[in-house]
Amino acid sequence: LGKYLTSRQGKTVVLGGEAFPHMMPIKSEIRYFYEHRCFDYYIQGYGEVPLLELFRALDGEPGKARLPMADAASPIAALEQVNGLVYPRPDGTLIENRPLFTRPEVVPDFEGLPMDLYYKFPDEWGKLPTEDQGVEEILVLPVKLNFCCPMNCAFCISSGDAFSKVTAMQPDAMAEAIARLRDRWQTPYFM
Repeated sequence: LGKYLTSRQGKTVVLGGEAFPHMMPIKSEIRYFYEHRCFDYYIQGYGEVPLLELFRALDGEPGKARLPMADAASPIAALEQVNGLVYPRPDGTLIENRPLFTRPEVVPDFEGLPMDLYYKFPDEWGKLPTEDQGVEEILVLPVKLNFCCPMNCAFCISSGDAFSKVTAMQPDAMAEAIARLRDRWQTPYFM
């Protein structure tokens, strides 16, 4: 899919996500995947902040070229500051920035999203009307309160060395964030 998007559609493809620890075997093959135009950039570790930093770095890139140009006008210095970014320099040197394995405190921003997709019926699955007449759908906002798990279950994508340290927002900060979301969207329901 990435090869199709980069070669035929001219799209920039960024690979990454929570599955990174399970993708460790391909890390040694990043150069191959890049040379065969499967993706442009690879972000390891948590990606919310690095992805935003990458977009900011690319916004300064003249002509949105696949590779940053090696001159003063290029965003190479900005790319070198993006946590977890793996990419080749124009000379072929593979750069691997230090990953971000400490979860930043990120509060969801629902502005501009189709909020009607977040309305659910108050039943077990949120899809079927209850038997009670007059029950309406309720707005349920997804908010993740903590990240990672120390249990190391073999079947779980959130296990492994990179995810062994549980991280969470400070309780007061999370309570304030939920209160702001509750007041903004007029709902007491979160999952």
